[in-house]
Amino acid sequence: MRPVSSLFVLSLRDFAANSFVNLLMAGGLLAWSLGRYPEPLGADRIAVYFGLILVGNLLFYLVHLGFLIPVFWTHSGRGLDELFYNLERFAEKPHQIYRGWLRYVLLSVLPFGVVVSVPAHALFHGLTWTTLAHVVLVAAGYFAFVLWLWKKALRSYASASS
Repeated sequence: MRPVSSLFVLSLRDFAANSFVNLLMAGGLLAWSLGRYPEPLGADRIAVYFGLILVGNLLFYLVHLGFLIPVFWTHSGRGLDELFYNLERFAEKPHQIYRGWLRYVLLSVLPFGVVVSVPAHALFHGLTWTTLAHVVLVAAGYFAFVLWLWKKALRSYASASS
């Protein structure tokens, strides 16, 4: 186990088979919906959509970890976890409805807008290189931040019984 990152082991320790069934059902519904869409979308837009969905899932995971890792110092993740799930509601709405600093926050700082809204916008309206670069930079930045935070948290870890 030693060559494998502890964060990797922690992240993949639980596997919910019932969630896999939900994923298959959602995938079937998505395929049916895309097949019935009245305008041609093109294979390139669909490929970009699925790529952005993968990046969005990675970002969702990283943001969630960013809210969970402080438990090393607070010794309770309850408040931060509830805050995360309340902020997650912003992902349910298109990022275009927000303006100013809130839109910036939802696309960069707490990128819930990137999780769902940007892939859907790219599917139906296309994707600019600027938006693609922004998504990649935000994902890379979050990945680096979470790795840094995890290493810092492990250095301050005392024991499971403390």
